[in-house]
Amino acid sequence: MSAEPDFSQIHSYLLKILPELLRQPEIVTIIKDIIAKQEPRHDEFTQVLNEIKLLREKTQRQIEQSEKHLEQQHK
Repeated sequence: MSAEPDFSQIHSYLLKILPELLRQPEIVTIIKDIIAKQEPRHDEFTQVLNEIKLLREKTQRQIEQSEKHLEQQHK
């Protein structure tokens, strides 16, 4: 006999009681904390996107400078 829980029953039960649980602020806080540990926060994601944008702009400037340098060498 297995001691492992039946996850399909747990899933069904959780879906049944979740609306009631979400009416309790402390439960909402716990769930938000669990989700925050799994997913980047909005501000963290925004910061990463801004860093990518800056890197892309820097790379584009370097490419343009290299192209100008090459054009001057071939004249």
